[in-house]
Amino acid sequence: MSCRALGCGIDDAVLYGVRTALEAEGATGLVAAFVEGPRNQPIRDFLVRTGFQEGAAGVFEHNQLTDLQLPEHVRLHALDSFGRRM
Repeated sequence: MSCRALGCGIDDAVLYGVRTALEAEGATGLVAAFVEGPRNQPIRDFLVRTGFQEGAAGVFEHNQLTDLQLPEHVRLHALDSFGRRM
């Protein structure tokens, strides 16, 4: 994701969409792989801000999916398998 989108709610909306899809499949947690690099600090900050806990090197885990909320100023439109808005 572009660093220009981070912090505007797009990042939170994407994560909320992932949460919704995971919950539909019965998942209760999420694991994110993180690659350390000179320009990756913003995504590390995002993971920490949204409640991910750093575990083993480069692995962040979130076990409270219900904590991930859609920002109030963002509207999310889901599509069905035929590409129609739900």
